[in-house]
Amino acid sequence: MGCDAARAAAQPQQLADLLREEFGFVDSDKDGLISKSELQSLVKNVSTEANLPLVDGDQLDFSMKLFDLNQDGKLTTEELLRALVLDGAVAEDAVDADVYNVFDRNANGTIEQEEFRAGLGDVGSNGDAAKDFVYGRVDRLSDSGGHLNSSAFGNALVLMRAVLLGY
Repeated sequence: MGCDAARAAAQPQQLADLLREEFGFVDSDKDGLISKSELQSLVKNVSTEANLPLVDGDQLDFSMKLFDLNQDGKLTTEELLRALVLDGAVAEDAVDADVYNVFDRNANGTIEQEEFRAGLGDVGSNGDAAKDFVYGRVDRLSDSGGHLNSSAFGNALVLMRAVLLGY
């Protein structure tokens, strides 16, 4: 296997892959679903580390619904990880380098529409339409010609976060 092939094989393929190892403990029973008690455990750990107040039951219920990207009533590990990465993908107007690399599959320094779609993974029944809308809108507004640079890609991620997570 060549160096480029080995790098591609080791590279995360979707957003959820970036946090899979770090947050694998959340799905403690390894059933692929995040229960309310599992999410509560995560929130408690994060709140303790960041010295933040704990959320109440209603806020936890809302978070479970918010992160259930396909709105099927079940929060999967994939959905939670994808939402967490998307939430922190753009900070201070810069795209996290690891996030950028998930999307820039051909390593040409820009993000094409198919790379955008693939990197986001499954985001629900209307997800492909939402991805195409966001990509197309940012492409037109930034006059990118189908090749989003880092700045335009950051704008696309922020818009996708707003579409999926509402903020």
